[in-house]
Amino acid sequence: SQTTGLNKAVSAEFAAAFSGSAGADGGDAAPSGYALNVTNGTASGLLDTATGQAIYLYLNANGVVEGRVGSGDAANANGAVAFTVAVSNTGQVTLTQKTAIKHPVDSDPDDAVSIAANKITLEATITDRDSDTDTAQLDLGPKLSFKDDGPNLAVRGPNEIIEGGDPITGSWTH
Repeated sequence: SQTTGLNKAVSAEFAAAFSGSAGADGGDAAPSGYALNVTNGTASGLLDTATGQAIYLYLNANGVVEGRVGSGDAANANGAVAFTVAVSNTGQVTLTQKTAIKHPVDSDPDDAVSIAANKITLEATITDRDSDTDTAQLDLGPKLSFKDDGPNLAVRGPNEIIEGGDPITGSWTH
């Protein structure tokens, strides 16, 4: 499971996933706002590597989804934050991994796991000139993945020695 590169944010634009029309009242055809939605305390489908506990989803007061590590096989609103998901007013979604996420043990050291379907939705809102609104949702969970960084081991050639972590190549005689 991933243990390096934690607390690093990656972002992607999702505005293009939505299209709209302001109708006869006119206005901007692009969404006027974005929000994330979850049911607090719902399982994400992911596990924390250090504890083996499930990770549960919560929406904080700032509209950011927090994946929190459960306790005793139950949701824990005060559990450690494993990851966060935020959205900007332009539709840019940012995923920040804070703890290692468990991956299957298999022959692929670079596999990915995603949040389960129908757990997080991205909602776009469009507003016309007389303040009528409409919304559309996108199932965001499967689009958010955590890649593994499995170990890598190689056998060095017969003429390599290591100095300070860097290989030194060449020939030598006894």
